[in-house]
Amino acid sequence: MGKYNFDQLIDRHGSGAMKVDSLNEFFGRDDLLGLWIADMDFAVSPRIREALSRRIEHPVYGYAGAPQSYWDSITGWLARRHNWNVKREEITYIPGVVKGIALAINFFTQRGDKVVIQPPVYHPFRMVTEGNGRVAVNNPLIFDGNNYRMDLEGLERIFRDEHPKMMILCNPHNPVGIQWSVEVLQEVARLAKKYGVTVVSDEIH
Repeated sequence: MGKYNFDQLIDRHGSGAMKVDSLNEFFGRDDLLGLWIADMDFAVSPRIREALSRRIEHPVYGYAGAPQSYWDSITGWLARRHNWNVKREEITYIPGVVKGIALAINFFTQRGDKVVIQPPVYHPFRMVTEGNGRVAVNNPLIFDGNNYRMDLEGLERIFRDEHPKMMILCNPHNPVGIQWSVEVLQEVARLAKKYGVTVVSDEIH
């Protein structure tokens, strides 16, 4: 693996980085800290940069497909890390998490259907729900003064009374940073199965 310096300050101005180069566009000033976007400021692993450099050295950038080793790395990691045996045909490529959620919304629900989100949460969850003609239903997290927790009783009331077709789960939760416990996730799964709600889980982090 090697050792990496996560404290090294890297100037990203002029690199197209949204968190610094788009500050004026979004906020009207550029003397701000970009805490509004999920972007890291430490250097990419040298192995990744080396692999990209090798590919860039080839003079033709045509259409390319993922090799079998790419899919094997995913299924192997899931098996080793989570004891979850996933078949290659159960995995597909999407051009971004939000686009993937939009595809799921359009496949599993109809216009006018309700979709549960849990604010404070990544704002595109609401945007992609409402932008596709669905109704976003809030199941807000509960803040006790120190930490947030999921309102499972409120979630069941929504499932029972509002009859949503889908719930968008964020784990770890963005922006509050909670990695939901096994017990909480099991209860979400139990409620979703009981009330026939499809759960789409964003686990990008």
